Amino acid sequence: MINTEVKKTLLMIFPAMPYPLRSNGLSMRYLPIIRYFSRNYIIDIIVLDDKNTCRENVDELKVYCRRVSIISNPLNGGYSIFKKFVKRVNVLLPWNPPIYFAVYYGDYILHKIKELTSGVHYDTLIWTTSHYSGYLLYLLKFVSRERTIVDFVDSPFLAVKRKVISLNSCLLQHYEYWKTLRWEAKIIRNSTSSIYISSVDAGAVPSRLTSGCKRYVIPNGISAETYTDYIDKKVKSPNIGFLGNMEYAPNVESVHWLYEHVFLPLRSEIQNLSLYVIGKNPVRSIKELALKEGVFITGEVANIWPIVNAIDVFVFPLWNGIGLKNKLLEAMYAKRPVVTTPIGNEGIEAVQHRDLLICNSEEEFQHEVLRLLYSPDKRAILGESGHKFVTENYSWERILREFEAVITGSI
Repeated sequence: MINTEVKKTLLMIFPAMPYPLRSNGLSMRYLPIIRYFSRNYIIDIIVLDDKNTCRENVDELKVYCRRVSIISNPLNGGYSIFKKFVKRVNVLLPWNPPIYFAVYYGDYILHKIKELTSGVHYDTLIWTTSHYSGYLLYLLKFVSRERTIVDFVDSPFLAVKRKVISLNSCLLQHYEYWKTLRWEAKIIRNSTSSIYISSVDAGAVPSRLTSGCKRYVIPNGISAETYTDYIDKKVKSPNIGFLGNMEYAPNVESVHWLYEHVFLPLRSEIQNLSLYVIGKNPVRSIKELALKEGVFITGEVANIWPIVNAIDVFVFPLWNGIGLKNKLLEAMYAKRPVVTTPIGNEGIEAVQHRDLLICNSEEEFQHEVLRLLYSPDKRAILGESGHKFVTENYSWERILREFEAVITGSI
């Protein structure tokens, strides 16, 4: 019997290449989604490549898609002082997007997307980038589609709000706060549905500003197909560890705090204690920590799991940042005990003292980490419970079904 069912078409727009799996947070979220949808949908992908860097993985991604197009910055940052001045003046106007959403080549992006989508009708447009969202409302005027799904992942307004609260903010920063709130609410109102990675992000914009529009919380799943229980014997124990992209500012801040307020005090108690920082693209200040006694900076590694498995206690003193923290999920999946902050557990919602430990001060961190280092049994119990929690709550199978239900409008 011939299958005459016509596959639905999806247009997905990304701010970076969602390939390979661990290249960035976006690929960790979206490559499993793309693979899943490729079974039953026709997918076109557009990548907005501001730095002209992402062409090398196009062929690999095309395995799952009908078309992969890249819109590169035509000047790659080479803008005149006058153009930059005009752009900055424009973002100050109350009816234009805030600085958070502004890009220099936005008009060029709109022109190229219009060319690429001309004559094509999509069942669903999935927009996955906050950075360029100032142009989404203009794009909706010419892209033919039935539904528009905006996956904010993290709330732009929440990021700006926390920055304003944590700093001695000036009037301009409060203005940006107001504009970001206004624009995020406007995008929600102009979309069929909006998706966030955590309930905290989903609730950042007050519901009174969005007229009851649909918002959904869909977290990342844990991608453990490359997982191995092999332990890297070269990793020195006892040790504590940190995992994450080491050019991401909140991670950089956390590692320096970890070194100063946890590692150094505990090393006076356990003189052979080591600190392992696992993650690609370490910035200069992180690389310089490798010059300190007992500190090891891995940089990017082919397979993180053997090193992760060798860490006695993972410590994530995250005081800033938004969204769900993939690095915590990975450490917990590997049955490693995790000590973090309320912000670290934000969006994950693991149970304190059962699945992980939550601390609010350097004294609490020192006490709990030291207690775990002296007790292999406590580490094993916490690690097993964390693993169970992650496998039960962050399975891609369930998450993918929820995501599909949102883009098809079945929920």
